[in-house]
Amino acid sequence: MRSHKIFFISALYFLIGIGARSVISFDIFYLFVLALLGFVLAIIFWSKEKSRLLLLGAFFLFFGAWRLEAALPKLTADYLVFYADKIVELTGRIDREPDQTEKYVKIVLADLELNDEGVLKPVVGKILVNAPKYGQEFNYGQTVFIRCEIEKPGKIKAKDPDRRDFDYGHYLKGQGVVMVCYQPFAINSRGITQNAARNFESKVDLLSKAERAYTNLLKMKQKFKTVIDENMSLRESGLLSAMILGYRREILPDLNNAFATTGLTHIIAISGLNITLIAALLFELLGIFGLTRAKSFWLSMLILFFYVLMIGAFASAARAFIMSFIYMYSLKIGRPAKAWNLILLAAVILLLINPLALMFDIGFQLSFLAILGLMIFQPIFSGWFEFVSDKFKIRSMLAMTLSAQVFTLPLIAYYFGRISLIAPLANLLVLPTLPVLTTIGFLMILSGLVWSQLAFTLGLILHFIVWYIIFVAELLSQVPYASIQL
Repeated sequence: MRSHKIFFISALYFLIGIGARSVISFDIFYLFVLALLGFVLAIIFWSKEKSRLLLLGAFFLFFGAWRLEAALPKLTADYLVFYADKIVELTGRIDREPDQTEKYVKIVLADLELNDEGVLKPVVGKILVNAPKYGQEFNYGQTVFIRCEIEKPGKIKAKDPDRRDFDYGHYLKGQGVVMVCYQPFAINSRGITQNAARNFESKVDLLSKAERAYTNLLKMKQKFKTVIDENMSLRESGLLSAMILGYRREILPDLNNAFATTGLTHIIAISGLNITLIAALLFELLGIFGLTRAKSFWLSMLILFFYVLMIGAFASAARAFIMSFIYMYSLKIGRPAKAWNLILLAAVILLLINPLALMFDIGFQLSFLAILGLMIFQPIFSGWFEFVSDKFKIRSMLAMTLSAQVFTLPLIAYYFGRISLIAPLANLLVLPTLPVLTTIGFLMILSGLVWSQLAFTLGLILHFIVWYIIFVAELLSQVPYASIQL
C-alpha cells in the first residue's frame, strides 16, 4: 500500500478516536484492550493487507481517544469547577492577549493558585475574567490577583427573541476555560493582594524567552492597529482591523449584524483566504528583492508563522498556514501532496495541540467543513454554472461560495439559528475586492511605520474599497428574507 494511503487511514482513525471519546464517555482501559486485540489479530493474519489496516486503525483509534482523555481535566479536589458559586481569591498568569477597551478588560488566567486560608494551592483549569480596569494595564504574561464569586459559563440569552441563545460554556470549553468571573470584588495586575494581612508574596513576572518574544509581537500588533486607526475612519478601521489583525471587537454592532445577515461574517475573521493572499504576496515581494525561490519560500513562511502567532493562531489561520507550508514545500521538492492528506495533516497537527477543538471550537469546525465543501463540490458547481461567464472569475467565485456553504450551513444553523439566503449574491459582490484590500492594507500598515504620507495615500484608496464592502453588506441586509431565523 502506498504511503499516502497509509497516512490517510491513520489520520482518519485518529480523528475518529477523538470524536468517539468526545461523545461517548468510557474507560480508556477498555479501548486499550480492544486496540490490543486488534494488534494480536493483525499479527496473526499479517500476510493479509486488511489485517495490517486493522492494526493501523486500532492503534490510531486508541491514540486519538487517549489524546483527548489526556487533555480533559480530571475531576479531582483541585479542579477549579468545585469552587463554583463561591467567593475565592485566585492568582494566575494572563495566557493570551487581553481583550480590552479604555475602561474594561477581558482576560484568561492560567497556572492558577487559590488562597486557602493564607496558603497558595494550585488548582486545575482556566478562568475568564471580565472586569473594569481601574486605571491598570494588563498584558500577556502578567500575574494577576482577583477576588471574585466565580461561576460556570452558561448560555448567553439572545437580545432578539427570534434568535437562539449562544452556548458560551460550550465555546469556552474548547479553549480550556471552565469558569468565569464577572465584576470581581478586587483585581490587581501585579498579582499582589490589596490586603497585606493575608501575607501574599509578590510575584515577579519572570517570562521565558518565548513569552517575551510573543509579548514583543503583541506590541508590534498594537503599532499596526495604531497605523490603521490614524488613516481610517472609525467604522472602516474597525472592519480592516478585524480582517487583518483579528480585532473583531472593533466592529460596530450594527455592522456586525449586517455581515451576519448577508453571510459575510467569514471575511471579518482571519481565514484561509487571508493567509493564502499574504503568503503569495510575501513570496512575490521577496522575489522582487532578488532572493532565490528557496530563500523566498523559507523567509515568507517564517514571517507568516510569526503573523499567525501575532493574530492569535485562530483555527482557520493556523490550518491555512500549515497547509500552505506543506503544499509549497512539496512543490519545492517536486512531490506535490494529495489534497485530502493536506487537510488531514493540518487537522492532526492542530488536534494534537488541542484535541478539544474537534467538538468545542466552532471556528475549527467551520474552517474544515468549508475546505471540504470546496474540495468536493466546487468542480460540481462549476459544471452546473457553465452558462455563467467566467470573466472576472464570476463563475469560479459563485461555485466557491456555494461549495463552502454546503457543509457549513447546517452547522451555522445549529449554532446560531440563522441561515442567510442572500449570501451567494453578497459574496459574489464582495469577494473580488479582498485580494486588493488585503494587499493595500498591509502596504499601508508597513509604510505607516516609516512613511506616514504614503500610508495616508494608501488609506484614501482603502477608504473606497472598505466603503463599498460596508455599502453592499448594509444594502443587502435590508432585503426582505435576506436571512431566516430557525
